[in-house]
Amino acid sequence: LLTLMASLHAWRGGSLPEGREELYDQSVELLLDVWERPKVVHDRQGRPVLQTESAAEWFNAPQSEVRKALEEIAFEAHQGQQGQTGAADIPEERLVAALLRVAGSGLHYAQLLDFIRDRAGLIINRGERVYSFPHRTFQEYLAARHLTVTGFPAKLVELVRADPERWREALLLAGAKVARGTPFAAWSLIGKLCPEPCAPSVITAASDNDYALAMLAGRLLVETRIGLAATLDADDRRKLDNVRAWLAALVAGGHLPPADRAAAGVALAKLGDPRKGVGPRGDGLPDIDWVTVEPGPFVMGANEATWDEAKETPQFKCHLIRQAYRLSLYPVTVAQYQAFVEGGGYREARYWTKAGWQCRRSQKAERPADYDEVYQTPNHPRVGVSWYEAVAFCGWLSERLGFAVSLPTEAQWERAARHTDGRTYPWGEAEDVSVRASVLETGIGSTSAVGMFPQGKAECGALDMAGNVWEWCRTKRT
Repeated sequence: LLTLMASLHAWRGGSLPEGREELYDQSVELLLDVWERPKVVHDRQGRPVLQTESAAEWFNAPQSEVRKALEEIAFEAHQGQQGQTGAADIPEERLVAALLRVAGSGLHYAQLLDFIRDRAGLIINRGERVYSFPHRTFQEYLAARHLTVTGFPAKLVELVRADPERWREALLLAGAKVARGTPFAAWSLIGKLCPEPCAPSVITAASDNDYALAMLAGRLLVETRIGLAATLDADDRRKLDNVRAWLAALVAGGHLPPADRAAAGVALAKLGDPRKGVGPRGDGLPDIDWVTVEPGPFVMGANEATWDEAKETPQFKCHLIRQAYRLSLYPVTVAQYQAFVEGGGYREARYWTKAGWQCRRSQKAERPADYDEVYQTPNHPRVGVSWYEAVAFCGWLSERLGFAVSLPTEAQWERAARHTDGRTYPWGEAEDVSVRASVLETGIGSTSAVGMFPQGKAECGALDMAGNVWEWCRTKRT
């Protein structure tokens, strides 16, 4: 694939297409061009010698017809493939029969077989009487093209619903193909993927495949950018809102494997996450959703110790929370922190501690540190924030909301995370952490949308108190 990309880069004069579907389209065109050229070798004196005529001369058929035959072969191969990795084996007789159908008269089975064996390109010889596409992605792309002209979009959606893992890439590529020329056809596909409004009764009866289709609809809206358009007609707006509602239910409900849920969360962020407590309010201020932590005694620093036992054991800290307090349901998100940045938080010394303001000025900081793009996803927790910046954000938010907002003390944070029983995890003692928190074992590899692990909810109702991001507490600083 790397060699092909380099060849395509040179073939196009030093550039590559931006879109994934267009990249495959032009790669296929290049491979067909290579496949159809006359094959020339050089003799010992360096003189060019024609070894094989061009495919155009052999086939005596337009390249578009050859391509359609290969698309049909790719679809059949992908549909019948047993495994989910690698390109499928294509029997020699099936390949030759399909190409002979589009070839002009006079081309025989043996001649065509010799031609295929001698050439490198879109079809390669895997062994005795077995061929395949050079990479599974080309098989998926050509199968996707076949589906854009064969029962689109109903047949494609039917295949994906029955086997999402097998057909997800084909669906995304087919959707991108039609969106590039006819966006209304892509919106028709979106409508088929999420036909039911996201009502409570529908959500209750929804299956994993329903959520898989919603996830693909969200990715398609983002990858083709049709869901990011500034203006949409009423019908397309309704479809977009329906997909957003499905994605929100998917993320908040903990459906699908974590990596797929994380992808859905990214798509939801780009389309506009409607969940309360995730983004800004209508007035631009952070929309913090608060949960209440009740007063009372609790054990700090102990696992499996009751309050009475802890009182008699010196190494355990017994604390008494005398007054109820409120904690944000989620960690502060990228979108919420951005309101502080855009609201002048980095230009006003009154929000900062003295040491914090000196630090900000010495570093000439105008915003928090940014990492890879995924960490700047609006509904992900804001990272790259120092303790000084976190304190300044709280000072700014206090002024804007009209009541005191601060980081929690260590005791407040632990009381919220570990309840009154000194539990090991916010959810209790269950050890299956990877289904309850965004940790290394999920395979996500970065932060993820807040609140997408409902099984990890703390007793007080707060989410993401384990995994996803480290949090600051209100500790003594200068």
